[in-house]
Amino acid sequence: MANLRTKVFSRSPWSCWAIATTLLVIATWARLSDAERAECDVSVQLVSIQIWRGEDDSSRPSSKIMGIASCYGSKVEKQPNASKLPLVAIEPFNACNESNQQLGGHIVLAMRGGCNFAEKTLNAQRAGAQALVIVDNTGGKLFPMNGKNGSDSDLGITIASVLISKKDGMSLKSSLDGGGAVAVKMFESKPALVDPAEIILWSIAVTTVVLASMWSAARDRKAYHGYGKIKPQEENPQQEGNKGQVFEINMTSAVMFIVMASVMLLVLFYFMSKSFYIFLVVLLCFGGFEGLQLCFHGILQSWLPDKSQLGFEVPWIGWVPLFWLMTAPLSAGIAVVWAVYRQSSLAWVGQDILGISLMLSVLQTIRLPNIKVSTLLLSLAFFYDIFWVVVVM
Repeated sequence: MANLRTKVFSRSPWSCWAIATTLLVIATWARLSDAERAECDVSVQLVSIQIWRGEDDSSRPSSKIMGIASCYGSKVEKQPNASKLPLVAIEPFNACNESNQQLGGHIVLAMRGGCNFAEKTLNAQRAGAQALVIVDNTGGKLFPMNGKNGSDSDLGITIASVLISKKDGMSLKSSLDGGGAVAVKMFESKPALVDPAEIILWSIAVTTVVLASMWSAARDRKAYHGYGKIKPQEENPQQEGNKGQVFEINMTSAVMFIVMASVMLLVLFYFMSKSFYIFLVVLLCFGGFEGLQLCFHGILQSWLPDKSQLGFEVPWIGWVPLFWLMTAPLSAGIAVVWAVYRQSSLAWVGQDILGISLMLSVLQTIRLPNIKVSTLLLSLAFFYDIFWVVVVM
């Protein structure tokens, strides 16, 4: 495929290498963070919570949410043995002090923070609660709650406790504050034998690799047959971007890739902050923008091959391809919309679009020249993953 990037819009191989390294580090750091928070001596128990609002007494719940049971106390019952019980907010709402309420026959709602999870559960148990639902106050991923000082054997807790998300918990609290009746039924949720999310992720990964391979093969086939070549006397300024388009990883750079990934993972682990998180969001937006530009350019070039060499001279910038000007607003719009609404429930769609286009761009730029280098890189990546996720945790 003819390259339409100028010096200004050309992609440095080292920048693509850095972006790919950063993505690998982020993925490993996320897995490591989740693994460190799950310190239960028993298997994690997923909990399904059915909700009835108002005076609805039908057999079908009005909604359903998910939670994770604590490492201490009793286990949540299986569905046939679960009972529908009224939900009430404990006072004080953080459950860090003993409550004067009579909570017998109720499931209690409390807020995370102020004291450890075990103290909240003990205070709810002393008030007669049948179970405790704790609302997360961070908006992060859920995890199994631990007892005091990591020792659960001497806590004396006999009721079950479940952690739910901040969004779901505040919705329940709003219903209770509005004077409406809320009833819930909690029971163990057995994970499906085949997780649809894993199938989707696997399909996305395989499709991305296949598309990148087919794209590269089509480009090389065109170059081999001499299609789309520009005669020397018709050279266009855009051809300056052809040089250095492909970066071949050698033995040294394969080792440095893993070393850089390890160093950046340590930086993320010890120095992660809100500002650094924003930096990663901006990095993904810029990388996704360029990846989308590459994808849109390939599509337009296949539809309008005669127009692929057109462009304009822009002051202070230089020669800009026509296709770049046509697709830049759409690419930028997708990146900006995702950045603004990245906390919404459907933000994963935009994130996947940016991530897939970025990886297509990287796979078009980085090449493994032979099986020797490929074997070294994959072997090092395997031990990198094992060390940081399994050994260190």
